Amino acid sequence: MLDGKRVLSSAAITLMTTSHTGDLKAGWVPGVGHGYGYEVVRNAEGMFRYNSIGSYVKGGAFRTYEWVDPEKDLVGVFMMQLTNGGGDTADEINSFMAMSAAAIE
Repeated sequence: MLDGKRVLSSAAITLMTTSHTGDLKAGWVPGVGHGYGYEVVRNAEGMFRYNSIGSYVKGGAFRTYEWVDPEKDLVGVFMMQLTNGGGDTADEINSFMAMSAAAIE
């Protein structure tokens, strides 16, 4: 909603947040499929072990990360703004996700 008006239809949101890749390996890490714009958690493994199945996530430039976990009614945004080139963010995001999960249990 923006100024009381719907911006995206319910159908568009469903298409964006539903995996359309079946069992194909998709995304940067195991356990996800792809919707139109988001990675969708298919298996709670690796860095997604704190997410519910069906959560949708999006990584961005400079190690930013967002996720929505409808089952837990949880939205998170992780913004590091690191430009030191390359590297895996899984450790940092795993720590953040673990703290988030512990806070709501």
